[in-house]
Amino acid sequence: MIKEIHFLSEKHPRFGYRKIYDKLKEKGWSVGRERIRLIRKHEGLQVIKKGEEKAVTWKKHSSAELG
Repeated sequence: MIKEIHFLSEKHPRFGYRKIYDKLKEKGWSVGRERIRLIRKHEGLQVIKKGEEKAVTWKKHSSAELG
């Protein structure tokens, strides 16, 4: 089961333990969400976060550019 959790985590790096749980249920595994959460924590598997976009503020632009 741990190999399957690793496989799904590599295939779907944005999935958390709840979606991994759903995928395992679809494949016929009988396991609880808390067990999956603890296994992922123990194995050091974390969700890869999206990069943060920088916000553009009006203070950075001169009034001549606003047209």
